[in-house]
Amino acid sequence: MGTSCILRISQKQGLALHLALLLGTVTCIMAVSGSLLQGEVGGNVTVHCPVDKKKTVELFYFQHGDTYINGFHSTKHSQMPKPWNYTKVNRSEMTVHMSRLNLSHTGRYNCIISYTDGSISEEEIQLNVSANYSEPTVTTNCDEENLRCFVTCASHGGYPESKMRMNIPNSSTMLYSSSSTAVFNCSAGEWTNLSCSVGNVASKMVSICQAKVPSKPDWPNTAVIAGGVLGSITIVVLVFLYCYWKKNKQTATLGDNIREEMQSFNNSSKSEEP
Repeated sequence: MGTSCILRISQKQGLALHLALLLGTVTCIMAVSGSLLQGEVGGNVTVHCPVDKKKTVELFYFQHGDTYINGFHSTKHSQMPKPWNYTKVNRSEMTVHMSRLNLSHTGRYNCIISYTDGSISEEEIQLNVSANYSEPTVTTNCDEENLRCFVTCASHGGYPESKMRMNIPNSSTMLYSSSSTAVFNCSAGEWTNLSCSVGNVASKMVSICQAKVPSKPDWPNTAVIAGGVLGSITIVVLVFLYCYWKKNKQTATLGDNIREEMQSFNNSSKSEEP
């Protein structure tokens, strides 16, 4: 009896299966163990797809899930889909070069190679894309006696999530602090609610990007202003009346003195007559 070979191309690889069937009868699948690749955001990575050098490659198909990335057909070039940007295939080495990586590139990829004898080999590759955290900043806050200090380490911009760790030589009894900083663009004026958690402890929900209501100017009380103005006017009037009274009093006194002088002069004149 002949050997029964199972076609291991899944339904998610629909276009790859269609192209494979264009080659004729599939005789066997050669399964190859998967591999793991690590890339960084903004960097590049080269995927090496295993190939049987003793056979002639007719179709190479590289995909991410059920999405075609790049590949080639030795004769039917027009039937190949449009490749991804920033990817390039090296046919002689059977490699795929991917540049300008971002976090969305993380996932499983498949190398599918079909040979002219009808056999197909497949390898699964796991690509993990990460981003380096910024260099941690260290801040300290000590009391006046310098008996107790709070130390905070903070970093940002990394992926995947990683807990902050303090490296303290020759110490294993310290309590650690953990900090995370995020920047929110509040230009749109939308409210955002969030809480922070560490271990099994979570903070209360707080609101950020909340539009501030302009505070009313702290004007003095109207009654106080009116009372002050009225009091000032009263004082001015009293001062004016006092000055007016004092002036009239001085004028009246001067008139009495003049009359007394004239009366005295008249009396002396009469007494001197023969």
